[in-house]
Amino acid sequence: GGRKVAVVLNVNARKVDHETVGLMQSFVSAHDLFVSRRPEDGARIADEVVAQGYDAVLWGGGDGTFAAGVAALVESAERRGVKMPDVGVLPFGTGNAVAWSVGANSLSRASIAGNLNRARAGSARRRLQLLNVEGQPTIFCGFGLDAQVLDDLGKTVGVLRKVGLAQTFRSAGLRYCLSVASRSIP
Repeated sequence: GGRKVAVVLNVNARKVDHETVGLMQSFVSAHDLFVSRRPEDGARIADEVVAQGYDAVLWGGGDGTFAAGVAALVESAERRGVKMPDVGVLPFGTGNAVAWSVGANSLSRASIAGNLNRARAGSARRRLQLLNVEGQPTIFCGFGLDAQVLDDLGKTVGVLRKVGLAQTFRSAGLRYCLSVASRSIP
């Protein structure tokens, strides 16, 4: 028994690779495991999760993956007129403040299993207040320099993908260095 729980892995997150996907397959069925490869996959997956009536969804990535996933779930649940599933996080990203703040910041097998078991049992719930920023629900927002650096990072990653170097420069630290040096500072 237990509640129906989906796991969404963002393959662009720092700690998500073939091994991570394999690890998660040992915890959840293939039907309950969703893999996001592009930003637009998140909205489609969120809609699928809502349409299939999942009770909870764990977002595997960082703070950005979680924020985008929650926003997509809110939009889909409102559009369909249904209750939004509970949300959780698996800390596979570069920034994992959300995971840290809710105590889900370990990647050990025992921690991942515990997070899934709590989601299946519906235990350890906390209420998360969302911000409304330009019509989008989010857990955080930035102003000024941090927003500029993130925008520059997105453009830099887009260029790396275009020229076929995204996999070569997969490290978030290196991507930030390239972005700050080539865009933010100038």
